[in-house]
Amino acid sequence: MHSIAMRREAIPAAKLYALLDREFGRVRDPACANCRMPLPFYRAPADEFTANWHIGTPKRCDRGCHLKIAEILARMWTRYDLKVRPERRRKPRPSPRYEDPVIRPVPARGSRPDPVPGRFR
Repeated sequence: MHSIAMRREAIPAAKLYALLDREFGRVRDPACANCRMPLPFYRAPADEFTANWHIGTPKRCDRGCHLKIAEILARMWTRYDLKVRPERRRKPRPSPRYEDPVIRPVPARGSRPDPVPGRFR
């Protein structure tokens, strides 16, 4: 038996949140003004059938908003993946190499160390 991975549309996080929030606005109880759709965030998928995103845990609501959010999540997981931006690779900083060690002179007994090195009194 062959398994075929579902193809999801890859979209940016802002667009995914807009879709989730719009869906929640359609099914949310108008009497509930406290509940919000949690933000989506990237997570590595467990397998080829799992979406690469998740949302924060919604608060439990007496009007059932947390259940509606779970239903929306189950529906949207099958349709969308987060578009992952390629990492910006920077040139690695060169590590400093000191051919000769830096040695500071030890102050003589009874003298005060100069608070600003290189400054003349």
